[in-house]
Amino acid sequence: MIGLVVSTWIKTSVNLYGKEKVNIALDKVGIKTDKKFSPMEVVDDEKINTIIKELAEVNNTTVEKIWADIGEENLKVFTKRYPLFFIHKNAYGLLKSLQSIHKTIVERMPTSKPPSVEVTPIGEKTAMFEYASERGLSEYMLSMLKSAISYYNEEVKIEIVEKNSKYVKIKLTFNYEIFTKRIFRFNKFLSFGFIKSVEIKIAILTLISLLIAHVSVEYILKSEIFFLEGIIGTILVSIMSYFLLSPLREVKKQLSDLEGKNYLSDMKIETGDYIEEFSVDVRNVAKSFNETLISMESVADEVREYNGQFTDRLESSSAIFTEINGAVEQVTQGAIQQEQEIEKTVEFLNENTKSLNHIIEEQNYSQSKLINVVSEIKENQKLIKSTADSIQNITESFAELDRKSNALQEEVKGILNIVSAVSSIAEETSLLSLNASIEAARAGEAGKGFAVVAEEVGKLSMSSKDSALDIERSLSKFTDKIKELTDSVNSQYNILNDGNLKLNNVSDSTELTTTKIDDVMNDVLNVVEKVKTRAIENEKIFNKAESLVAIGEENAAMAEEVRSSVTSYLEELNDIIKNVHELKDVTNKFADEMNQYVI
Repeated sequence: MIGLVVSTWIKTSVNLYGKEKVNIALDKVGIKTDKKFSPMEVVDDEKINTIIKELAEVNNTTVEKIWADIGEENLKVFTKRYPLFFIHKNAYGLLKSLQSIHKTIVERMPTSKPPSVEVTPIGEKTAMFEYASERGLSEYMLSMLKSAISYYNEEVKIEIVEKNSKYVKIKLTFNYEIFTKRIFRFNKFLSFGFIKSVEIKIAILTLISLLIAHVSVEYILKSEIFFLEGIIGTILVSIMSYFLLSPLREVKKQLSDLEGKNYLSDMKIETGDYIEEFSVDVRNVAKSFNETLISMESVADEVREYNGQFTDRLESSSAIFTEINGAVEQVTQGAIQQEQEIEKTVEFLNENTKSLNHIIEEQNYSQSKLINVVSEIKENQKLIKSTADSIQNITESFAELDRKSNALQEEVKGILNIVSAVSSIAEETSLLSLNASIEAARAGEAGKGFAVVAEEVGKLSMSSKDSALDIERSLSKFTDKIKELTDSVNSQYNILNDGNLKLNNVSDSTELTTTKIDDVMNDVLNVVEKVKTRAIENEKIFNKAESLVAIGEENAAMAEEVRSSVTSYLEELNDIIKNVHELKDVTNKFADEMNQYVI
């Protein structure tokens, strides 16, 4: 099946069933949904049958119904896409042209298999329409036939004479004359079944006319006027010749129709001589020219359709190339900017490499200083540890002193207890002495010696008591001093102990810090090594970047050249589009010219 018909079918199916269902059917046979068919492109019949079956399935109907619907709607699409096919005067002219259209298709595409269409006039207003197709599209053809008749707003009687899936024979009765048959019996009589020459017929008529004139003058009129016989003969020859040559007037009408660009009128003349043959030649010329015009219609419509598709694609290509031109312009500017950026990058890499080398030198110096600082921190940490140990020893000595002070205080408390006891004894002794003195006084003279003793004991008791008080006061002062010393020792012990704890913490912290500094120093050393590696890589990148500068310059030059080529091509493409539009104008003018012909 040719692309012209297939594309129309698909367009019609979209109108009838929607784009989504048609796209599903197209996908099933591997045809792209946006496929553009060229008019004479051959499409596999099996694909078309599969598409129709799919549409019938999704629409829950029969294949015959789908074909009937497409046939009815198809003519509307055809009239819009291929208007030159429908410039015929009436439906009969369109039906007559189908045979020529299919003949043209076969001539242009020998492998194509268009249906056979025959339209044969069998009367002034009747014709026999015969359709035969191996594809079995009789329902489609019948719907198309009815739509064609409706398009021309005609009343045509349709009588199906014979029908099966591949063949239909229909009798069509039109409400206007489609065929004229003129039989000139006088001419056929003079032919006597074998005479084809009009000159011989005229000679025979002349002879007959002269005989009739002679008989009339000699025996009927019995006139002796010698030229009367000639006058009568001439009149008879003229009259008979008028009737004999009357077919020529019909031939002249045929020629007038051709001159008036009317190639649809069909007249058959029967005279039995070469006027009939001449009329047949005129009919054949009209038929041939009619077929030529129909072929030209086909080509013009194909050109129009293809020109439209080609224009759309060219304009689409033009838009794309306009975008490409803009993109190439951007690429060109980008290439120039890239070249400049690469140059800046190369300069930056160069400066970066110098900076890295300078940093490496500084890092090497800092690394040496860091190692010395770490060594000093480690020595200080040892000193702190030693000082902490010495303070710990002093703290332990203070603790021992505190213990001895406490023991001495306990001993002093024991002495104070003894002193208290002595003081208590002295008081008792004093009381005893007082009692003894009282008793001695009672005794009188006998008790004088005892009174002296009692007095001395009293004095001794008082002296002992005073001594005990002095000792107690001295011991109390001594105890206070010991307590002050003990408190001072405890205070100094606490201070030294706190200081020792802090020194230990500082020592531990210093040790931890030293470990971290070692780790940091190792990390710094690793960073320095990485910086050295990066500096070497930067130097390599710098060398490659210098090559990129040259490549960037080449890219910029190539981009500029591509931009120039695209601009030139775009200008040529616009010229082609202009020429295609001019071709469209020519095609439209041709269509206007074709409208003058009645075919």
